[in-house]
Amino acid sequence: MSAAMRAGMDAIVARGAEGGVSRLSAGNYGGKLGPFHFHLRRILGGEAAA
Repeated sequence: MSAAMRAGMDAIVARGAEGGVSRLSAGNYGGKLGPFHFHLRRILGGEAAA
């Protein structure tokens, strides 16, 4: 799942502002979508989740 999320985010970033992308964000629904947590910064290779 993380690899698929990474590929999708990479594709969006590659489009850039010229492609109409102004920002990329994530929703937080208080755990109501299930027990799974995907830490976007960790997936993208940034800072580790606490």
